[in-house]
Amino acid sequence: MKLIFLYGTLLGILLLSFKLLEYQYFSQRFELDTYLGIVSVIFLGLGLYFGKKLRKKFGRNDLANVDPAILTDQELLSARELDVLKLIARGYTNQQISDELFISMNTTKTHLKNIFAKLDVKSRTQALFQAKQLKILK
Repeated sequence: MKLIFLYGTLLGILLLSFKLLEYQYFSQRFELDTYLGIVSVIFLGLGLYFGKKLRKKFGRNDLANVDPAILTDQELLSARELDVLKLIARGYTNQQISDELFISMNTTKTHLKNIFAKLDVKSRTQALFQAKQLKILK
């Protein structure tokens, strides 16, 4: 919590500094679009830097290091995502999954993206393999 407050304070001071500079330098030499672009790039750089720093500090939830016995399907995947995963295991296409579960194609794709992210995979085959490794699917 202290770290977030510190970063917020630093960004506030930086924003105040930019506001002061705006009146003295930027408003006379650059158009508004250029000024906004410069500010955006600076904040993007700061966000990436602090995000990387926080990620190193708190780590990443890596499924390879998790004991599969601890992880249940209810903790990892929602009930609907589990339904989609079971249909993937049967070889259903996105359209067939949508029809079977009475959901839109976009909802099916969203469930697939969530499954891939939660299992840390990039394809259906990898998702099925990882689900079997974690004993989500038999």
